Amino acid sequence: MRLKDQVVIVTGAGSAIGRCMAVKLAAEGARVALVARTEADLHETAELAAHAPGETLVVPTEVTRADDTQRMARVTVERWGRIDGLINNAGSFYALGPVAEVDAEKWWGDVTVNQLGTFLCCQAVLPTMVAQQSGCLIALSGGGAGNPLPYGSGYASSKCALFRFTECLAHEVREHNIRVFLMSPGFVRSRLTEYHVYSEEGKKYLPTMQGSFEQGKDAPADIAAERAIHLLADAPLELTGRQVGDEAFSSEFVQQTLSGDSGLMRIR
Repeated sequence: MRLKDQVVIVTGAGSAIGRCMAVKLAAEGARVALVARTEADLHETAELAAHAPGETLVVPTEVTRADDTQRMARVTVERWGRIDGLINNAGSFYALGPVAEVDAEKWWGDVTVNQLGTFLCCQAVLPTMVAQQSGCLIALSGGGAGNPLPYGSGYASSKCALFRFTECLAHEVREHNIRVFLMSPGFVRSRLTEYHVYSEEGKKYLPTMQGSFEQGKDAPADIAAERAIHLLADAPLELTGRQVGDEAFSSEFVQQTLSGDSGLMRIR
């Protein structure tokens, strides 16, 4: 078991990628704090992981509220005494439309969940990680982070901002042996992506996504879960501050990456 007794918080653990990550982390022996707004969804995830060698803890949390994220960290430490990893998986992308017309509250809602939520969760767990002089922080990138995403400017802006946030944070906490990564999950079927494909707004503003599921263009959530496990268990401190995809963290891969030959994006 690659993560035996490690304590990992997973946000957005009530469905799709977050649920898959949580179940697979528990299968690797981790103690997983399940975080999302809807408690019933979290209990379903916990049930799916019930027979795994690891443990789960249901912690209903609104990631955009500082008091909630502080409680999230406190409850986790009270239960297991430490925090080894945080996966910022909770995300939002419901503001579709041109900047001149899109609903401003929905636009800001996407930015708030994706950017402020990640910040608050990191802020909440960092005192524990600094005290123990170890930890791993993972945020999820998304479409529009490295290229224009017309009619999805709120989501794209927030995901692009996570590049710089990852860079800044990696520099700040490296001396405490805390690793920071931005991870691409791929295009995974979820409530969110189903909205993009099947809603009237999605059909109008994201036409290239139409037919994606029927054509098998989506990736299984297991791939993203395995990437996260690799980062938590195997990625060395030398790789902190990078965005990663599905690469394996072999010694050869590490050397290629550090020499700039792997094609892996380094966040300066």
